[in-house]
Amino acid sequence: KTVTATFNGSAPQPSLTVISPNGGEQYQPDTVMSIQWNSTGFGSGSNVAIYLLRDGINVYPITVGSPNTGSRSWTIPSNITTGSNYKIRVIGYPGTVPVTDESNATFSITSAPQPSLTVISPNGGETYSNVIPVRWSSQNVKGDVTIRVFFATKLLFTVPPVPNTGTASIDLAQYYAPGYHSANVLYIRICDAS
Repeated sequence: KTVTATFNGSAPQPSLTVISPNGGEQYQPDTVMSIQWNSTGFGSGSNVAIYLLRDGINVYPITVGSPNTGSRSWTIPSNITTGSNYKIRVIGYPGTVPVTDESNATFSITSAPQPSLTVISPNGGETYSNVIPVRWSSQNVKGDVTIRVFFATKLLFTVPPVPNTGTASIDLAQYYAPGYHSANVLYIRICDAS
């Protein structure tokens, strides 16, 4: 007895879809962008190329031959041109014919916010004996900070760099310069230690 099987249709064509970034995101230079995509019909060992597009033009080759893992992290260069007209294009190579997709809509790369430090206390009028508790707030400051203590415009001493946690204590007995008694009016300045 002979059994004949008939199969209709053809094998699914390879496909690739960019998942992220897919439009509307905002990034800054020196930050990490997570690029993600889905693909079907690709054999093992297939590779992809990823490009940054600006106004539809390839302006930066992120990778030209990475394994098709579905994701890649990319640190945005510090000197990149800012703008709101960027997309990601992923090109897969399941065989001789490449398969490509790009972000559905544009995303932005904007300038990084300027770092800032603000002294919260002491901020005027306080009285201390030996230990000065210092509090501050910071935005976009990386690394340690340095605390400087002034008498009028004269720098008395600089506290070695401390972690940027927003709080520190200054023991005057460790740093106080001779010739300035405890009744002096002192000023605090906090700056980036780098």
